[in-house]
Amino acid sequence: MRVPTILAVALLAACHDPAGAQFTVHADSCLAVPGDTPGAVLGYFSIQNLSPTATICRVELIPEPKPVTEACRMGACRTPSGSCGLTAVGGAEWNLDGDLCIGPGTTQDNFTFAIEAGPCCYFVSVYGPAGQYYGGYEECFCQDVVQATSTSWGGVKAIYR
Repeated sequence: MRVPTILAVALLAACHDPAGAQFTVHADSCLAVPGDTPGAVLGYFSIQNLSPTATICRVELIPEPKPVTEACRMGACRTPSGSCGLTAVGGAEWNLDGDLCIGPGTTQDNFTFAIEAGPCCYFVSVYGPAGQYYGGYEECFCQDVVQATSTSWGGVKAIYR
């Protein structure tokens, strides 16, 4: 009787383990936008579809933990293809319809969102073309924010002289 219990626990752990998931989300970078406006940090991420057969057409990031801090509530989002929109809970949803979906074994990058400050953690959920839920896990973003500065071309060239 212990074998089925151990097997059930192992299967449950695999469902919640990003290493066992059919996708990964890579927190690529976070840039601080000069100025004191809300949404002053831009988070960039990519999505890698590890499945040999499934297609990813929707990605949702929901802030964790509850209640959501204002610094981690998303103020804007952008997608390299398709559309995105903010959710009522402070996250965002990216829709990649039809040919824009992330095919098996491929990666799509340049997804962005704007927040006030990091680090922030989100529950990432992915869905297929018919809305079927493929899975999810928590991912933290913007633990290291790079300060963006404005400069002229002459200023850039002076660095390398």
